[in-house]
Amino acid sequence: MGLDGSGQYRVSKDGDKFTLSAGGVVVAVATPKEEVFQLKRPGALASENYLVPVDGSANPSVAILNRALDSIVQLTFEGSKSTSISATVETGLVSLRLMLRRDGEIGVHLINGDGAVVLFASQDQDSNDIGLDLLLMKPNPELLPMGYFGIIVALMQYALK
Repeated sequence: MGLDGSGQYRVSKDGDKFTLSAGGVVVAVATPKEEVFQLKRPGALASENYLVPVDGSANPSVAILNRALDSIVQLTFEGSKSTSISATVETGLVSLRLMLRRDGEIGVHLINGDGAVVLFASQDQDSNDIGLDLLLMKPNPELLPMGYFGIIVALMQYALK
């Protein structure tokens, strides 16, 4: 893993809980409490972020909130697992627009406003668990690690069902 947060990660799902790991070490955990996912570091008492479904849209939408309940990321998914999934990802902290696109049957990539690929994610077909292997290439420091973790959890929970 690079000093800037780039590197290889894995997001796994066990029951209704998600974990983000790097080099076999758990970096973050997402656990549901009713319809809200609490995102926190392992062993932490308080959540750092919350993943919340947003009502009022024809397409599935979610927001990632910080501890003060300010929105730091909003995602709106379009398409379906059987067709093509795309999501517009907007952040509140920085002027960053990201686009999430489906790559074939088992992959996605996240592109920033300059057209550069920020993240590749693919499902390990040889693994028994439900999860995605991630390659974070050009991360934005404002979204490390919880913003990217929340984006992938949202994708797995709401769009890839």
